[in-house]
Amino acid sequence: MMIRNIIAKNKVIFLLGFLLVLGGFAFWQFPFLRGLLLALKDRREIISPLAHLPAEGQILGEITTLETDFDFGSIQTGASILAQGVYVYDLTQKRVIFEKDTHRQLPAASTIKIVTAAVALDKGNLSEEMTVNWFPTVVGESSMNLGFGEKFSLEELLYGLLMVSGNDAAETIAQGLAGKREIFVEWMREWAEKVGAKNTNFTTPSGLDEEDQYTTAYDLFLFGKEAFTRYPKILEISTTKEKYLPKTASHKAYLLRNKFLLLDDFPILAAKPGLGEGKMLSLVALLQKNSRKILVALIRTPSLRHDLEQIFKLL
Repeated sequence: MMIRNIIAKNKVIFLLGFLLVLGGFAFWQFPFLRGLLLALKDRREIISPLAHLPAEGQILGEITTLETDFDFGSIQTGASILAQGVYVYDLTQKRVIFEKDTHRQLPAASTIKIVTAAVALDKGNLSEEMTVNWFPTVVGESSMNLGFGEKFSLEELLYGLLMVSGNDAAETIAQGLAGKREIFVEWMREWAEKVGAKNTNFTTPSGLDEEDQYTTAYDLFLFGKEAFTRYPKILEISTTKEKYLPKTASHKAYLLRNKFLLLDDFPILAAKPGLGEGKMLSLVALLQKNSRKILVALIRTPSLRHDLEQIFKLL
């Protein structure tokens, strides 16, 4: 009787071990499961991939209108620049205008998508076609609302990445160019090191806040300087106010609208904002002041509007 009990217990242990190994294998091999777990863990909005599953050869859906839309804050009387990390540099006169906790490691949210875009332009070509996998459809947060199985050119995805800050566009680009997002993220780290960043680590191509993903105001300045001065496509897309992607045999139609309202309030030549945990805002932007060009890096501020007002008073 005792021997039977021991055998029965060993069978249970063996079965549990087998299921654990099988579950671990499935978790790492199937991005959809990873994305679903991350979405549930962080309480992100889950977009069901089954809702977008296309029939073969089908013209997908009707026009989808997407736009960024969040509060950029108000002017706060008597307060100085509020961001936790700041670096403001005059590219024309080659001098620092203002700095604050320049090398403090902080999460900079979607501002790092300019690095994603730069790496994509280095590694791919604008006409290269990419298919939307499972994982991008469940990332959540800001989204281009891509459907599983849809196909896009790199250029179309770059508009979704920079205009409406699509996390799904970032993940699709990463998988499309590198095969695995981990490889693409490593390319991002290499690119950051090449431009001189010393206090940055990337874990995602989208910029979603994660414990081990951070940069500094100075490193973000380096990213902006490289992206906005050496990549004309990034400069062009970042201030495009509206872009229509017509319906094709492989994807539905999209109307993308850039509602970074501060584009109308300040002389901005290029910009990428980000919204992180606690509704804290970040920004990397190229500004114009008379004949001067000013590069601004702000990380985690409650009001971009206020901080930009304060910066312009210093110019």
